[in-house]
Amino acid sequence: MKIKKVAFLLLLVATATACSNEQREQKDALMAEVMSAHDEVMPKMGELRKTAKALQAKADSLGALTGQDFSTEINTLRQTAQKIEHANDGMMEWMRQFEMPDNEAPVAEVLVYLKNQKEKIDKVRDDMLKSLEEGQALQ
Repeated sequence: MKIKKVAFLLLLVATATACSNEQREQKDALMAEVMSAHDEVMPKMGELRKTAKALQAKADSLGALTGQDFSTEINTLRQTAQKIEHANDGMMEWMRQFEMPDNEAPVAEVLVYLKNQKEKIDKVRDDMLKSLEEGQALQ
């Protein structure tokens, strides 16, 4: 009878350890995905600012011209520059609110947090890349 109890407890501990290791691996993989998305676009922040400034300067130059109506082009340039600035602000905001999960936090809670952060940083990445592409096409 005691052998069955000991075997059951060992099985229970082995199962709990396996689940815990699997969750830790999921946590590490998710953290790597979050940081990968961040690292992909973080270096582009300078390029975003440069592109937005170039679009604003082009809009200003067109606004100074007389004899032709460039209002449509100017609006497009300024809207795209604003979109770029918004994408850049999105990255800054994400970085301000992101906190590395505490090693003492329950893994299940960390997984939920990291999944949420992955969605956020993926949106930031997509916004940055799309607005940069649109801006560069207008330069």
